[in-house]
Amino acid sequence: MINSDRHVYRVSKEYIKVAIAGVFISNIFIMVGIIFSFSLWFSSGEISNLIISIVLMLVILYNIAHFIDWSRNTWMIISNIGLEYSTPGMKIRSDWMNIKSLDKSSRKFQLILVKPSALYMSPLMSFWKATTTANRNVDRSIPLYIFSDKFLQCEMYQRIIKYLPDNFEIENDTSPH
Repeated sequence: MINSDRHVYRVSKEYIKVAIAGVFISNIFIMVGIIFSFSLWFSSGEISNLIISIVLMLVILYNIAHFIDWSRNTWMIISNIGLEYSTPGMKIRSDWMNIKSLDKSSRKFQLILVKPSALYMSPLMSFWKATTTANRNVDRSIPLYIFSDKFLQCEMYQRIIKYLPDNFEIENDTSPH
């Protein structure tokens, strides 16, 4: 999207702190598995327990590397032409007419698209979309809550509202308009 009225937004520091806590907690559970399988290997000498420990260590390293990649390479560009959202494994471009609604359920604001104008999904992301029911529409929604913890008061929200088409809906809205 080439435009002079472009604004780039990155994942908020507040959301990164919350995500770090999630990664830390999941890695603690994996560490318990490593300690358990390593102690089994140490007491029994079974090589399979050592292999399980090594695999679990690789899972921890992957979790950390994926988090760093996500936090550095997730962004959104808003312009008068439309928006572009990019996260590792997926890139969505959409003009403003392809945006169906703003979903405000559970204070996790998302833009819901009729269909993206352009879409790239890595093979891994396509597999993930096809095999998990919770993420069937990952290519038709853009999470806005990751860019600001006070979304309704942020500049990004004002820009989005400015460019939205007249037929735009606000889903799960409990506040007066």
